[in-house]
Amino acid sequence: MFPPSLRGLADVRHRGLDRNTLLSRRFPGGSLKIVAAKAPRNLRRHTARVLIVDEADAMEAGVEGNPIRLGERRTLSFPNRKIIVGSTPIFEDVSPVIRAYAASDARVFEVPCASCGTFVEIM
Repeated sequence: MFPPSLRGLADVRHRGLDRNTLLSRRFPGGSLKIVAAKAPRNLRRHTARVLIVDEADAMEAGVEGNPIRLGERRTLSFPNRKIIVGSTPIFEDVSPVIRAYAASDARVFEVPCASCGTFVEIM
């Protein structure tokens, strides 16, 4: 189920923390919440040090604004916040993920090849 390095850290059922669900999990040192960006109240309800936005190009702005910006505002109380935005670009000229990448430091994450050790970008 969990790799040996994570075993016992994320699986906390044995510790009696019965508030763990499929979309919310507590563990020693933190918690994980998965929320849908369809309703702005889902984004207003939680603060987060780490925000991961998936399929950003499929998100539509509502009456309260852009859901990505709403999520980013929930991280402002953390000086060491981390925001990760990913998506399959739909329309290049209006793509939020392309705009976010252009505004970033354009860092590329590379891992060593298991065969030769050369660092390569994960595609």
